Amino acid sequence: MRFNLVLRVIGNHRVLPINYQYPLHSWVYRVIQQADAEFSRFLHDKGYTVGSRRFKLFTFSQLKGEPYRIFAKEERIGFYGPELQLGVSFWLPEAAEHFIRGLFMGQQFRLGDRISQVDLEVVRIEALPRPQFTETMRYRILTPVVVSIRLPEHKHPQYQIPNNNGYTEQLLKNLQHKAEAARLNLPEVADNNRDFTEAWKLKLNSSFRKKGKVS
Repeated sequence: MRFNLVLRVIGNHRVLPINYQYPLHSWVYRVIQQADAEFSRFLHDKGYTVGSRRFKLFTFSQLKGEPYRIFAKEERIGFYGPELQLGVSFWLPEAAEHFIRGLFMGQQFRLGDRISQVDLEVVRIEALPRPQFTETMRYRILTPVVVSIRLPEHKHPQYQIPNNNGYTEQLLKNLQHKAEAARLNLPEVADNNRDFTEAWKLKLNSSFRKKGKVS
């Protein structure tokens, strides 16, 4: 299920830390926990599993609003319109859609850090249509896609950029694991091998940018 939350800006404070994703993530979980602690624990502690892997199958977009201004030196972003929009997506049974939708309507919250905060209220929730999947699809990334691989010469996983060798394969494997965790009916490939990273093709159609400071 996919929703677009329309957020009204309350008061005169308009500036947020440019890395506001974590407090935004925390707010979403807090809303869920207030309404259904058991479901919140499921998302946080268990999620969806396949083998030893665990997924929450929940995501959200960046805040969208016009006009805005980025203060690079201070690592801040200012939104100067009356409303912001936020896309949220859950992998849940259809019967839970009305429940999730009701959780957010009318919620008021403060977003930011100790330096910059903005007060917001959810004033409208718009259900987004389910995508119609075809053999070839074009996707637009709304939030950063993080891919890491383990290399023998490094102690910790190494984050990859889209033009690195192995990025596409690792991303497709991750998508396959999530599809299996969601108990989707995965398509068979010619040799009946369930690892279908060779059957899927991924092509980057535009340039990519790194979020945050460039070292």
